[in-house]
Amino acid sequence: MKLKLRYFIRGLGIGIVFTAIVMSLSLQASRSRIIRENALTKEEIMEKAMGYGMVMNASDDTTSVEQNDSSKEEQSQEKNQDAKEEQEAKDEQDVEDDQLKESNDDDQQNEKDDKEKVESDMDSTKDKDLIISIDYTPIKITSGMTATSVGKLLNEKGVIEDTDEFRVYMSEQGYSSKILVGEYLIPLDATYKKIADIITRKK
Repeated sequence: MKLKLRYFIRGLGIGIVFTAIVMSLSLQASRSRIIRENALTKEEIMEKAMGYGMVMNASDDTTSVEQNDSSKEEQSQEKNQDAKEEQEAKDEQDVEDDQLKESNDDDQQNEKDDKEKVESDMDSTKDKDLIISIDYTPIKITSGMTATSVGKLLNEKGVIEDTDEFRVYMSEQGYSSKILVGEYLIPLDATYKKIADIITRKK
């Protein structure tokens, strides 16, 4: 009787252990099946959430795309900004070059104008000197010179031909005592009266 009770208890224990193992495996399988059945995709979760009135943020993929787009846009803006700055620098350089060129052109033109003016003045001076040398004869009357000495000077300069005749004219017309010291330009074709008027400063 004791032997049967022992086998009975042993069998009962084995049965309990076996039952527990089977139940555990069954529960595990059931739980896995429930999880698989209840597993929802990302899209299904979003649809259900929107069905409950929840506002969903953009997905990670969308965020990633937006970030990529934003990064590309920033890079494009940077490139455009760099190109704009480079173009502005180039434009400024062109303006400076144009101003420098205009300044050089103005300087060259001014130099040319000055040169032409100097040449014109030289030509004018030469013409005046030529006129003076051709039409007038310079003489210098110093203190103590008489009509006779002035006549000799004029004869030497080629203004008059007869010194005595000039002296007589100056004496008869009352010019001899009125001769003034100074430098004069006497026309080559001047008459005695014209010469007398000049050296006495009547005109």
